Amino acid sequence: MQGFIRRNLIAAAGALVLLGAVHAASASAAVPGLEKVRAISVADSSSQKTAIAFCPTGKRVIGGGGGLVWDLQHHTRDVVLTSLLPVHGLSGRDSYQVTAHEDQGGTTDTWWVDAYAICADPITGMHTVITGGTYGSAASQAPQAHCNAGERVLGTGGYIPDTGGQVGIQVSRASTSGTFSYFQGHEDADGYSGSWGLLAYAVCAPAPAGYEIVQTASPTTLSEAEKVADATCSAGKETLSGGGALAFNAPGNAMLTRILLTGTGLSNEVLAVAAENVSTTVNWDFIVGQAICAT
Repeated sequence: MQGFIRRNLIAAAGALVLLGAVHAASASAAVPGLEKVRAISVADSSSQKTAIAFCPTGKRVIGGGGGLVWDLQHHTRDVVLTSLLPVHGLSGRDSYQVTAHEDQGGTTDTWWVDAYAICADPITGMHTVITGGTYGSAASQAPQAHCNAGERVLGTGGYIPDTGGQVGIQVSRASTSGTFSYFQGHEDADGYSGSWGLLAYAVCAPAPAGYEIVQTASPTTLSEAEKVADATCSAGKETLSGGGALAFNAPGNAMLTRILLTGTGLSNEVLAVAAENVSTTVNWDFIVGQAICAT
């Protein structure tokens, strides 16, 4: 049964993502035609919302971000993020999709999510790697999606199938080496009685010119209700994707709520935000914000 459900998860992802063949390409090539697109979901009190930021025709999504909207941060304790997803479709335009669900208690507050897609002209050798977790009842799962030798992660993300808002995202970022991505889901503070799985995504390609990963910790490390971490690319470089993460051993009381790609145009700054859904006196350590950068 476990293998059957995991195969179904991978099959569902395959309908969304076209896995391209890997070709040799110059590691010194720049990323051409970079462009950022933002989209916003409906704003109401429905229990699930998705924002889809579509790339312009002919461009490919390389990364992105988004989440629960910053202005409503204090209203979102009863909502968890469940997908931060770069989609290379079998047809139509590429996109970056962000989904959130209310937890089992729900909320009557009006809330919404947004999504940022970082798009570029087609890059030779770019493809998407998808890795599934182990379907079961563990409190947390953290699969890794590895690029091929010589490649680097341009963008990250992942997907948690519907658990009624009882499993949320805690980690979505690249490794500091840039060779693979992490994606971690965690059951909420009172757990989840069912079995669940998840998928980790990495958009991979030969390393572009000026490739770097900047990762910065939040200044707060105790049991604060909210933590923010700010990562900024080096001067002259642009953001290819944003990432954020709690500590791998953080309790289910706290979840990642937003990866903000700041400004109206391309930017070199990423803000990652995490918040307690259920208050705790446990010190859940610092969080990190991550910017994947290139010239």
